[in-house]
Amino acid sequence: MSFGKIIVSIINNNLMKKIMLDGSLVCELYVNGDSTVTLAKLFNVSYGTINNCLKSNNCKLRNNRDKSLNAIANGRNSNSELQRKVVRKKWTGKGNPRWKDIGSKRKSGEYILIKTKNGWRKEERVIAEKLLKRQLRNDEVIHHINGNKSDNRPKNLYVMTASAHKSFHVVDNLHRDFVKIKLKSNIIDYQLTIS
Repeated sequence: MSFGKIIVSIINNNLMKKIMLDGSLVCELYVNGDSTVTLAKLFNVSYGTINNCLKSNNCKLRNNRDKSLNAIANGRNSNSELQRKVVRKKWTGKGNPRWKDIGSKRKSGEYILIKTKNGWRKEERVIAEKLLKRQLRNDEVIHHINGNKSDNRPKNLYVMTASAHKSFHVVDNLHRDFVKIKLKSNIIDYQLTIS
């Protein structure tokens, strides 16, 4: 049984394969209940090639409702149900190519975020909470001593209230030429006093 012709040509030193399908046969199979996906597998072409062949031969395409009814009539689940099952199974959890395990890191502006069981959080807050062995309060912020917001070494972090942090930067910015404020990490000191 001949389904069509394969034409091979060379254009700009590239081998091009062009498939010429028998449009009347494709339309006949489609009208008799075969889906475009089934026809694509049968002719070993893409779904889009089948659609283009059907359109060029003035074959009326089925709408979503008709596709579902056709699938049920031919003993298959409706396409939308089948598609939902496939997508659910394939793309959820670790099957999703964008899945990130707990402990994964990513950048957000100047900050590094780390994935925890509660979602994405700033890495410096997670490190400070581990070292202090308590949750940080909502009014507490982490100051980076050297100004590099992606440097989250414990010796570079200083926990302070939001108002103290704002005051620190006002004083630091106004008097930078006259006064150099030196901070030591209060997280390391806290850790050493506990143990």
